[in-house]
Amino acid sequence: MPRTNQLTPREIKFVREFVRNGGNATAAHRIAYPRGNPRLANRNARHVIRRERVLLAIQSRRLTEDLDRTDLIAMHHRSYEEAMARSDTSGACEILRQMAILLGFLTRGKRS
Repeated sequence: MPRTNQLTPREIKFVREFVRNGGNATAAHRIAYPRGNPRLANRNARHVIRRERVLLAIQSRRLTEDLDRTDLIAMHHRSYEEAMARSDTSGACEILRQMAILLGFLTRGKRS
């Protein structure tokens, strides 16, 4: 079978999970290859991540997500500046809270 630069469906799932969970290859492998031996997930994940097409896909996906996040932060910042210009402090506080959630400083759970 000839080698191709296209990712397999499992590799696509691996890349998505790897980026989503912050770079945990073993956890990504367990999700992408659920029938695999859990005790060998770490070793097998290392083999998957060494593939050039997988590495390129991970880099591409991370870059895309970073750009999306930057755009969201800029959008929130503009909204915050507009709220402050209108002296809408409660609106500005809500925008700051949303930015903190976006950046990972707060969670969306219940307030105590």
